[in-house]
Amino acid sequence: MREENVLVTQNVPSIHYGAADYFHIQEGNSESWKAEVMGASNFVDRWLAEKDNTILQLIPYVICIDPNGKILSYQRKGGGEGRLEGKHSIGIGGHINDLDRVLVEDTDDITWDTVHAGAVREVNEELELETSYIDANLKEIGTIYVPSDDGGDEAGPDPKVGEVHLGIVYVLPIPENVVIRDGEGMIKPKYVVRPKNLAKYEKWSQFILRDLDNVRKLC
Repeated sequence: MREENVLVTQNVPSIHYGAADYFHIQEGNSESWKAEVMGASNFVDRWLAEKDNTILQLIPYVICIDPNGKILSYQRKGGGEGRLEGKHSIGIGGHINDLDRVLVEDTDDITWDTVHAGAVREVNEELELETSYIDANLKEIGTIYVPSDDGGDEAGPDPKVGEVHLGIVYVLPIPENVVIRDGEGMIKPKYVVRPKNLAKYEKWSQFILRDLDNVRKLC
């Protein structure tokens, strides 16, 4: 079976705004920041990326909001990330891989459109929405980095899950009662106004839910 290649960038303070946990809202990150991220980016084997805390895996994380302002919420199953198995989430997303690669014309340079393409693909894999709709309505709103999160109950030899992942957060307005694709990693998907028990959610979702009013304004 072919090893998955994933998009990574350097794990340096100028890219993730320091070592502290944060959810940073900014409608579209600055062009200079994006240029730094992509200038330090390349594709590596996923197994290596999970063990190397000198690099960060770029992860699109899409918050889906229906016309009533409700958030799509679900419990995780599978998806290749055992440390998050069983956690609840409000984000659709995953690794950016070779299929998402968008290059500057006549060069081998990866463009920021690669991140957007990964987000579109991830949503299309989970929800029955036209790719053109997702592409046109997806809105980038910021970044999230939670290096304190280990995603599990016990410390192990590998880096904490939060240390090696940088989230690019998007919002997507979705039609009411959009259909979830069968066979994907969502258990008991539902629409919620504001979850009461944040502790059952993965850390990225917890941070975003605490700032949910501002997130909704951007949808």
